[in-house]
Amino acid sequence: AVVLRFVVHCCGEEAIRMTSEALSEAEAVAPKVFISYAHDSVAHQDQVLEFATFLHGMGIKAVLDTWAAGSRLDWYAWMIEQITEADYVIVVASPMYRRTGDGLGPERQHRGVQSEAALMRELVYGARPGWLPTILPVLLPGHGIDEIPLFLQPYSATRFGVRAFTE
Repeated sequence: AVVLRFVVHCCGEEAIRMTSEALSEAEAVAPKVFISYAHDSVAHQDQVLEFATFLHGMGIKAVLDTWAAGSRLDWYAWMIEQITEADYVIVVASPMYRRTGDGLGPERQHRGVQSEAALMRELVYGARPGWLPTILPVLLPGHGIDEIPLFLQPYSATRFGVRAFTE
């Protein structure tokens, strides 16, 4: 619930400060958050990196593929482990994520998002009450509701808009 409150309050109309001390009081162990996003453009990747760095700086255990890229990995196995062991999964909405997440993107491109979205669709389908509140669609500045994949119910379920990264 901490990251949910964090995203809602920090990124809503009123900027609420959540310090590491507040996080510690709210939960003994910081939540682990896997960030799923499409590599739409360098600018989008930079924006996601800035968001992940901000979350990390606020005491949240943010997991981003870029930070794990230092050694050779089985990315598919890594992704399954990260998503299934995370307290929350943030899906950063973008035009490519919507297309790819809904299975409409180019077959040989964005294979990471294809795999992540396929796993999340399976998890939501198999255990909706547990996974729907765990997978959080996030709209970073400049992105809209039509960029959220349909399987995450862009109009009929909660989504989280980020206006700025503030402490």
